[in-house]
Order: sequence, then structure tokens, then C-alpha cells
Amino acid sequence: VRLDPNDAALHFNLAVLLDVIQDAGHRDYGNALLHAKEAVRLDPRNSSYRNWLIRVYGRFGDTESMAAVLEKELEFRTEPSDVYDLRSRISEVRGNHQDTIENVNRLIELGVTQFWVYVRRANAYRHLGEAAKARIDLMQAEELLANALRRDSTNPEGVSWKYIDVARQYRKLGELEKSLACYGKAEQLTPNNLYIYEERASIKNGEGLYQEALVDANKAVELAPRRPWSRKRRAKANFHLGNYDEALADIVKVVEWNPADLTNLTWVPPAQVAACPNEQFQTGLLQLADKAIELNAKASRAYATRGWILVALGHEERALADLGSAFDRISKANEVGELSLSQTCYELGNLCGELAHREDVIPYLVRMTELQPKQPIVWYRCALAQLGASQADAYKTTCRGMVEAFRDTATTAEGYWTAWTCLLGPESVEDYSPLVQMAEQAVKAEPESDQYLKTLGSVLYRAGRFDEAVQRLTEADDLIEDSDATSMSSPAYTWYFLAIAHHKLGHHDEAKQWLDKATTWTEKVLAEHEAGTNSLPWNRRLTLKLLHDEAEGMIGG
Repeated sequence: VRLDPNDAALHFNLAVLLDVIQDAGHRDYGNALLHAKEAVRLDPRNSSYRNWLIRVYGRFGDTESMAAVLEKELEFRTEPSDVYDLRSRISEVRGNHQDTIENVNRLIELGVTQFWVYVRRANAYRHLGEAAKARIDLMQAEELLANALRRDSTNPEGVSWKYIDVARQYRKLGELEKSLACYGKAEQLTPNNLYIYEERASIKNGEGLYQEALVDANKAVELAPRRPWSRKRRAKANFHLGNYDEALADIVKVVEWNPADLTNLTWVPPAQVAACPNEQFQTGLLQLADKAIELNAKASRAYATRGWILVALGHEERALADLGSAFDRISKANEVGELSLSQTCYELGNLCGELAHREDVIPYLVRMTELQPKQPIVWYRCALAQLGASQADAYKTTCRGMVEAFRDTATTAEGYWTAWTCLLGPESVEDYSPLVQMAEQAVKAEPESDQYLKTLGSVLYRAGRFDEAVQRLTEADDLIEDSDATSMSSPAYTWYFLAIAHHKLGHHDEAKQWLDKATTWTEKVLAEHEAGTNSLPWNRRLTLKLLHDEAEGMIGG
């Protein structure tokens, strides 16, 4: 590349190498991104270059850049099947799952019935909560693979990878037996594919089958002794089996091999480390976090990661000091490439989230919105913390900034987070119509989502449209199933808004019933949190308090 900087193929090959070199964990995603972008700039019509650029953007969740690359490729495609393929990929990346299904259906109408068509549509159905349709498509994909093997068994590796793709979709669908069966078929075809054992170990770790996970992780390590990801899965299995020395030994190795990958330190979640009865493991992990700071030239990411561990272990003041050190060292000019900045903000965001209940962390949360203006979660954390600290004007300023950031470009998820953030407190914006539109778009994308319906109903309440609010909130309540403290959202949110919406309509008995129901739930889960039988994150506790206080103040005893 230095000899011929205008050779697109050289930039592409270097991007591939930087992305995939893994024996000792020496991946360099930041420079992989730079060279992939240069390859596409030099040869914009080359789809292989574009696909690799999309892959690297995907490494750090930059969905908008991924979609932009695909949209650019539309300029070079005229065949209807190519156009619908690209449109389905764009909508998939942006989370517009109904559009994905419609574009895939057009592909099938055109006679495109390849394996990936059904897998892509299954993924969209899964996101829309239509599990039965997703299963049908995955079964169709499996049938296509079986037919392909009967016709031609000379490419077992290619078919094996497709079985792995189906296994991953079944796993996301919660169909773990079918997922494991597909991994088994892949294993029969390619018994030395380490990804089979690595991913199966991850499933078994997640299911608490730690001894079985250890067997698969050991096989993965045998196939690639210096691959960090296999070691991390083995460390997790050993940790849960009480083999703390063995777990720590694997973490020590992966930190030595690739200190820049700070997930090495949090692969076993810090909260689980805090609950570990082995003080030697906790001390050893903190020592590794200290070492990682030095090995990463005191990078802000490393301080943020150590701070996350310190919070879990109960050292909040030391964690706050690490947060300050992290922000002192961050500088866009000093970060190498877009990915490095994204990684840094990810680690900072984790620590900010753990400390967001503290008023003295709010300035850091504001700074995060400046560093990552296109990440809705940083706006949400900042706004909620301000609201909890009774900083009403600051909360409104943050809400206005968030609406401006996502008004014209919001994906389904971004629209949901923007609407939800801005309805947590009253009178956050002067005009609620953009927020109503965002919430409506989310419901259109996933009409069976109680979370999206709850958000739409709540923002309609804030907009003064009380009858519509009650209708949508009632629909959301009808979809709520057996929720507990570990659910993604609290059903009490819906009930509090139903209470105050009915109150505005003069339905005082209904308002009191919904308030009582929400209050009973809130008191129950907060008591469980205090007793240690269930853990509620700070944002759940704060949101319940804010909505309870608003409803109680309005309706009274």
C-alpha cells in the first residue's frame, strides 16, 4: 500500500487481514475501516469491497453507515432482483422489518428462492414477534440445504456455514434445541470448524450447562490454542463451575495476547464477579484491569473498564475517579479511526450508566451526547438522570437536542428511544407531533410490541390526546404477559399512564384502579430489590419513582 496507495485491491486485502487476523487476537478494526473505505473510494462499483466495508462498520454497530454504503450501491444496480435484494438489506440494517419482508416477497415473486432469502425473511419475522412464520422460513432454509447436499456433496464446508447461519437464527428465536441440532449437522460436515464449538459453548453457558459448555470450549481451544474468544468462553464455564484459578488463567492469557480488547476483562459480567465467593479471583481481575491501563497507554477506554469493575465491587468513589480520568484523556483528534472512538464511547457509556444515579455524573452524561449524538441511549441516560435530579430545564434542553438529532433520520429503535425519553417528564417539548410520528412508526414496524404501543399511548397522553392515549395503552396492556423484575420493561409504566390518562378524562374510578395496580407492582419489585432477591437497574427504579410521584400527585390517595 505504501508503494502503490492508489491500488484498491491492496487496500481491500489489507482491510481483510486487519479484520480477520485472530490467532493472537491481533485484529485492528480501526485501520481495517480506513483501508476498506479507501478501497471503495478507489473502486466504488466493486461489490466485494462494499460488502467488506459494511462488515467492518457492523463491527461497531454503525447501522447508518452500513445503510449508506448499500444505498450507494443501488446506483449501480438495475436488475429488479438486485434492487429488491439491496432494498431488503437496507431495511434490515435500519430495523424496518416490515419493509424487509415486503422486499423479500418481491424477490420470491421474481423466482429468487435461495437459502438466504428465507433466512433474511425469518429474521424480520422474528423481530416483528411472528415466531411461527420465522420457524416456517427457517425450516424451508433447512430443506434447501438438505436438497443441496443430496444433489452435490462436494462442498460440505459451504453447506456447513449455512447450517451455522440457521443455527444462529434459531438461537435468536429462542429455539435452542433446533439451534443445537443445526450446529450438530454442521459438525458432521466440518468437524474441525471451531466456530461450531465456540458458539455452542456460548449457548450452553447461557443455559447454565457449564460442564457441557466446558467440553465444547476445550475443543475450540484445541483447534485454535491462541484464539481469545475460545479462551473467554472456557473462562466463563470454569468460573461458573467454581474453577476460579483456571478461569483467571485464561483471562490472564487473553489480556496478554490482546490488551486492546477490553471485553476480556468483562466477559464474566462484573456483577457476577462481585457475587463470586473467591476474593482471589476478584483481586486478580482488578490487577489485570490495572495492567490493561498500562498496556493501553492509559487510554480512556481502559480507565472506563476498570471503573465498571470497581462499581460492581462496591468501590464507587474509585470508579468515579476512573470516570474523570477517562474523560480527561478522551480526544477525538487522538483516537485512531472512527471505530476506536466508538469503542471508547461504548466503555464510557457502560460506566456512565452504572454511575448515572449520581448527580455529579450528569456533566459526563451531557458530554456523552456531544461525543455520540447519533446514539439514542446516551441521550436517554442523560435526560433521565437530569429528571431524577430535578433539573427540569436541563432535561428539556436534552429532549430538544435529541429530537433535533433524530427528527429526520430516526430508525425504528431510534424513534422509540427518542419518544420514550421525551415523555418521561411533562412538557419536555413544545410540539409533540414529531414524537407521535416516531412512536407511530415504531408501532407500524412492530404492531405486536407492547413496548412500542405503551410508548405511543404515553406520548399521546403528553400531547393531550387522552382518548387515543387510553386506547393505545389498553392495547399495550392486553399484550403484557407474565412480566417480572427481569423483563425488558415494567408493566407498571403502562398502568401509571393509564391512571393519569383516565384521570384527565374524568374517569376517576378507573384512574384509582390503575394507580393502585401500578403502585402495588412498584412496591413489590422495589422490596425485592432491597431484599436482594431481584435486581432492578437504576433507570428502572428511577422511572418507577418518577411516574408514581406524578400519578400520585395528580390522583391522590
